[in-house]
Amino acid sequence: GATGATGATGVTGATGATGTVEIPNALVAYEGAFPAVGGDEMTFADSSAISGSEISFTNGGTDIIVNRAGVYHAAFNADVSPATGASLPITITVQATLNGTPIAGASSSVTFTDNSGTKHLSFAVPVEISAVPSTISLTTATSGQTMENGTFAISSLYLQ
Repeated sequence: GATGATGATGVTGATGATGTVEIPNALVAYEGAFPAVGGDEMTFADSSAISGSEISFTNGGTDIIVNRAGVYHAAFNADVSPATGASLPITITVQATLNGTPIAGASSSVTFTDNSGTKHLSFAVPVEISAVPSTISLTTATSGQTMENGTFAISSLYLQ
């Protein structure tokens, strides 16, 4: 036989709980400078593009503090050149550390055989942070080199 008429619409169910909106956490530190002594941490003169409250940095400092566990995206970019009178060849390496331990993949190196020109250093990696607060910093074995356009950016991908 034929299908019968559609019945009346039922009672509307209860409204579910309001969801939360995660504010992305992001920070860009710039105007990077090599340390006066090789092996020390790099400094960054200023910071901008700060979003959220889980990442902090003091302008002119070396440490980026992450206050919430999760997965973050960390990226470094800079144009570098050897210091005038540097002993050549020279390899300039920048390494990011998490609480003093090197972060896998967060390293970049260039080698100069002469004192002319600049080369680009960069890396971009995910970083899992499980213990907070945690400190991220950048180190280099060389000192007195010239850095232009040095920036370090970190942003949250997933927060716990």
